[in-house]
Amino acid sequence: MQEGSSTEHRIKSLSTVLQNSVFTYACRSLFKADRLMFALHMVHGMFPEMFKEDVSIVIGLILFAVVLNSFIFLLIVDYVLHHH
Repeated sequence: MQEGSSTEHRIKSLSTVLQNSVFTYACRSLFKADRLMFALHMVHGMFPEMFKEDVSIVIGLILFAVVLNSFIFLLIVDYVLHHH
């Protein structure tokens, strides 16, 4: 086995362990109702290429609405989804 591929494999392995640790420890401090939104936000931040542009806009609006806990922003999300 080449040294370069071994190093790359080790980095990928450590990266996966670190991501899982961050998710696990962060979720411990969240209410159960907030864990799914955090997971979605974390995946979107780490792998933005998995989301279409329109989905990214909606996710941003939903996160903003959840943070402010405001019914008005949920209405904005509904409007954007149906009139955009």
